Amino acid sequence: MNVPDGWGINNTYQLKAISEIAKIITSPVDKKSFPDELPVFLCNYTDVYYHSVISKNMDFMRATAKQSEIDRFSLKPEDVVITKDSESADDIGVSTYIESVKDNLLCGYHLTILRPKKIVDGRFLSYALGHPRIGYDFYRYANGITRFGLTAKTYKKVKIPLR
Repeated sequence: MNVPDGWGINNTYQLKAISEIAKIITSPVDKKSFPDELPVFLCNYTDVYYHSVISKNMDFMRATAKQSEIDRFSLKPEDVVITKDSESADDIGVSTYIESVKDNLLCGYHLTILRPKKIVDGRFLSYALGHPRIGYDFYRYANGITRFGLTAKTYKKVKIPLR
């Protein structure tokens, strides 16, 4: 299948929905700390927004979480994390690549983990998400009036070209 105009590439690629190439995990983990929860580090919105790569050597916020949250929202190398909502529709879908992690590094609130399936490399996925065409698709599928967000349907609609 030839990729339609807007990609700036002339070769033959297969368009795959993000939901086909990555597991989608939307995080509800907030910054609050409670004495009956376990200590964790949080990768927050600004960590993702201002860094194209996340590594274990970075300084992360300390918080607490339930064991079930640690099990479900811990970051792994090769993950891609994107901003899932914002006051501005053009700030949605900003991505970072998880290069390495420290123990108990969780994905924070307002973010979504894209855990690549074997069909795609995490570094490539993060790079592809930075393409203007993807940004436009996130912008056009964003829901909201004063706060814009991505829904589960968005990840079925936005497509990445793969060879």
